[in-house]
Amino acid sequence: MHELSIWERETFFPPFDALIIGAGIVGLAAALKLKALKPRWRIAVCERGSLPQGASTRNAGFACYGSVSELLQDLTHNTEDQVFELVQQRVEGLAQLRELLGDSALRYETTGGTEVFTDKVRFRECAEAIPWLNSQLDKLTGMAPTYRIVNHDHGMKGVCGQIFSPGEGLLHPGYMMASLQRKAREAGVSLHFGLAVDGWKPGKEGYDIQTREGIALQSARILLATNGLSRRLLPELPVQGVRNQVLVTEPISGLRLRGAFHYQEGYFYFRHIGNRVLVGGGRHLDTDGETTDKFGSHDPIRDSLRTLLRDIILPGQSPRIDYAWSGILGIGATKQPILAEPFPGLFTAVRLGGMGVAIGVHTGTQAARLMTC
Repeated sequence: MHELSIWERETFFPPFDALIIGAGIVGLAAALKLKALKPRWRIAVCERGSLPQGASTRNAGFACYGSVSELLQDLTHNTEDQVFELVQQRVEGLAQLRELLGDSALRYETTGGTEVFTDKVRFRECAEAIPWLNSQLDKLTGMAPTYRIVNHDHGMKGVCGQIFSPGEGLLHPGYMMASLQRKAREAGVSLHFGLAVDGWKPGKEGYDIQTREGIALQSARILLATNGLSRRLLPELPVQGVRNQVLVTEPISGLRLRGAFHYQEGYFYFRHIGNRVLVGGGRHLDTDGETTDKFGSHDPIRDSLRTLLRDIILPGQSPRIDYAWSGILGIGATKQPILAEPFPGLFTAVRLGGMGVAIGVHTGTQAARLMTC
C-alpha cells in the first residue's frame, strides 16, 4: 500500500463522487457532462498510461458514419432499425464533438468520404442500393443525397467505381484529445495519468478501488470506459479487443490524394495527412491473429497495406514508411455500445465498434446521464 501524506490525500485523492476509468474520448466526454449535470461532484479520471493509447490517440482520424458496403454488410447481421439508429448516433456524435471542441481545435477538414471499388460486381450491388439508403438516411444525416456516385481523379489505379458522402471529414486525434483534456481540467475534473486501476470491491460508501501503484481510492460510482481493454477489469463483458495496423508514408511530392477513403466494407481505409498517406486496417485478413487486446505488429497485414499503397493508392510508387503503429478497438456481436449498470453504482460505456471518433462523445454523454438518474 502506497502511504499518502495528508496533503496528497486531501488534495489529489479524496473520496470521489464519480471515478472514470479510461481517459479516452468516452471517459473525458462523460466527465465533462457529469460536471455540467452535477457541478459539486468530485470527479476523477484514471488512465493507466501516459496517454489514452487504446484507440483515442491511435485511430486514423476519420469523422465518418459508414460506407455503403459497410452498412449493407451490417444489415445482414442486424435489423434496419438497429443499423440506422447507429448511423444517427454517429451523425449526432460527430456534431456534438465539433460543437464541444470546435473545428479549429480538431484540425477538422470537410473533405467528404469516398468508398472505392476494384470489384465491378460489388460496386454494382452498392450502386443499386444507393436510392433506398438515401431514402432512409437523408433526414438523419442532413445530406441530400447522403451517397452519390462520383468519378474523381485521385491518382489511383484499378478503381472501377466510387461512392461519395459529403458529410464525412478528417480530424487530428492528438489535438482532439489534448483539447478534451484541457476542457476537463478547466471544468474541475481531476486527471490522473499513469495510475492503473487493478480492481475494486464494495465499500462503506460505494467502492474501494485498488491501483497498480498501491494508491487506494474511494468513489461512490465507477464508470468503466476502456473499450477494447475492458475485459481486463470486467471479464464477463461481451466486448472483444481487436487490433488494427496503421502505416504513414514519408512526405510525397505532388501527392494528388485528398480526402477520407474506405475500401472493402471499411476494413481498409486511407487518407492524406498533409502530403503523406495514412493507410490502415486489414484485420479481416487474419481475424484470429488480430483478435487481441495487445499492441504489436502483424507483418503480413502490414505487407498487405504496403501492397495496397503500391498497387492502388500510389501506383508504381514504394514510399518509405515513416510511422507504424497498432490500436485496439472494442467489438462484439452487435455494434451497439454497452451502456449499462451491471452492478449497483458500477457503469459501463464500452464497445464502440471501431467508430469511437463518431460516437465517443455521444456515448460518454449518455453514460453521464445514466450515472445521474
